[in-house]
Amino acid sequence: MGNDRHLQRNDADYVLLSQIHKENQVLIRDGRNDSIIYLSTEDNLAIGEGTEFGGSHDEAYLYAEQVAVSGTFRLSHGIVSASRMSTLGEATFDLQGKPGLTPVEGADGTDGEDGGDFSLFIETAAADSPHFQMNASGGKGGDGKAGLSSDTKGGDGGNGGCGGNVKLLYGHPYLKLVAELRNIYQDEDEDDKVKKLIGILEENPDVALLEPFRQKLKDSASPETAMSSYRR
Repeated sequence: MGNDRHLQRNDADYVLLSQIHKENQVLIRDGRNDSIIYLSTEDNLAIGEGTEFGGSHDEAYLYAEQVAVSGTFRLSHGIVSASRMSTLGEATFDLQGKPGLTPVEGADGTDGEDGGDFSLFIETAAADSPHFQMNASGGKGGDGKAGLSSDTKGGDGGNGGCGGNVKLLYGHPYLKLVAELRNIYQDEDEDDKVKKLIGILEENPDVALLEPFRQKLKDSASPETAMSSYRR
């Protein structure tokens, strides 16, 4: 992110997209590297283990054309919004709360932290949707301090943290195809209908939703006959 502009609260020009010719726009809140807003116009934004967005983030709000998740992406709160998403290996969004601690002073363990809040928006997911996991469980309560003798009671364990909130919204490619098929049906030009249908079939050779249409074309002597058969 050498070419990115990191905007601080005391900047005279406090505008996020002040450098609109840049591929990436970055806002680091209060100078904290673990709290970031990142807007990318690159073809692919890699996040997670082994990437520029590895490690752990307190808050992360990422907006990109496509996001590729590698291994575990750790954050406490945030949003990831992209047109498409792919995964490499065992991809995980980890928002698990930190566990409680056994006290140095006193007897009772401390409470675990609550899981984080996270929203994932994908405009169009692939038909074989990317496989990933989300973990927003609360942290384990800390163990109480052990008693020193039979006459000394040990401390109580801390409470486990509450689970976080996770939202996942994505558009399935079948929804787009249904809309396209509806538009074809409404076309009054029969030849144009056939051409558009053939185009969809060629662009989506392995989509089960289109199999009835594909079979109609195969069983007919011509595309025009296939369309007449389908309409009946």
